[in-house]
Amino acid sequence: MPRPSLKLQRVDEILNALESCILAEGLSSTSLETIATTANMKRSILRHYIGNRDDIIIALGQRFFKQSQAQWQTLLDQLPETHASQWLVEGLLFFKDTNQLKQYQLSEALFAEARRLPELKDVIGEWTERFINDLTYHLAKDYPKTTEKACRQVALGLYSLYFLDESYTALFPKTPMTNDLQATALRLIQSLSA
Repeated sequence: MPRPSLKLQRVDEILNALESCILAEGLSSTSLETIATTANMKRSILRHYIGNRDDIIIALGQRFFKQSQAQWQTLLDQLPETHASQWLVEGLLFFKDTNQLKQYQLSEALFAEARRLPELKDVIGEWTERFINDLTYHLAKDYPKTTEKACRQVALGLYSLYFLDESYTALFPKTPMTNDLQATALRLIQSLSA
């Protein structure tokens, strides 16, 4: 049996170190030296396996959104045949656990960096489009008499509410704004039956 690739292991260790740094200090305070120290490696090892700080951020974004896409697909595969859009809102979009709060913090940092890193912007753009398309599909399935345009508009509204909740929760984790946002999302979905 062949040994696992040292490169894959090192890349994973470097990306895990960057995640830890973001969660502990934020991305703007994270230098290549900080990542190296957290990964217990020399800076030259980071450069050898991935590249400079921006390359490491892009690699983390690619991994993060690939994992997020896989989790999303797993959840989509478990959706009920009817009322899937309401289930998404009630059971998924505004559900929070400790791991999800960490994911919020990481995604916030990556979204902020996408403004200056085109490769990361492309990854996030593809992920966003897939997310909105999937929401649009399930809304259209639940509300077949409604136009696809109206379903897409509601999907965009749900996406916006989701990220508003994510941003707010990252800043104020103990504030009960989530219930109001969830009610707003359900009201937005119900507008499709009007």
